[in-house]
Amino acid sequence: MVPRLKGEIFLESMAQGDSATMSQEHSQQAVRQRCLTALAAVSSRPSVVKESTPVLLQVLTSSHTGTGSFSLEEVISVCHNLQRIAEHAQDTEETGRVFHDIIIPRLLGLALQAAMQGSSDHQSPLVEESVLSAMVPVISTTCVRLQSQLAGQTASRAVSLFLDGDTSFLPENAFPSQIQLLKVRVQC
Repeated sequence: MVPRLKGEIFLESMAQGDSATMSQEHSQQAVRQRCLTALAAVSSRPSVVKESTPVLLQVLTSSHTGTGSFSLEEVISVCHNLQRIAEHAQDTEETGRVFHDIIIPRLLGLALQAAMQGSSDHQSPLVEESVLSAMVPVISTTCVRLQSQLAGQTASRAVSLFLDGDTSFLPENAFPSQIQLLKVRVQC
């Protein structure tokens, strides 16, 4: 089921450019929204979570890089669906590992990439306040549900990222080695 939903989510409209009507675009967005919701709905077992969450993360990545034509509402919907998965997935170590090892680092990495992107031809929707506001509950819901050891490691990674600039746990790490997210000001 997940591969079929993924196919529908990433199906590009046959009519491109000016020939695409507003109703075709609206219809395609409606189908994608239903598929995103369906992915979250079926993602209760750890094996399905491992298969479905990369699809949702791929939507965020595609929207960030500009390789997919996802609307801002669809990007926000992906975050809400990741949160639903975090809330309703079986509370197992395997599910916790997916969130600790894959989802949280990927969300932090994408947000950091978007923030550091600067000006380019494509403005990432991940810098929009509404998207960032939708990402925060995913991370907080996940952290609340993590087993204490994973929760501690996640918190330690986040603190190290912001205070020390340690990006070593982020996927596709192409960040400068001396990144300073929080700068200390010394007043004399």
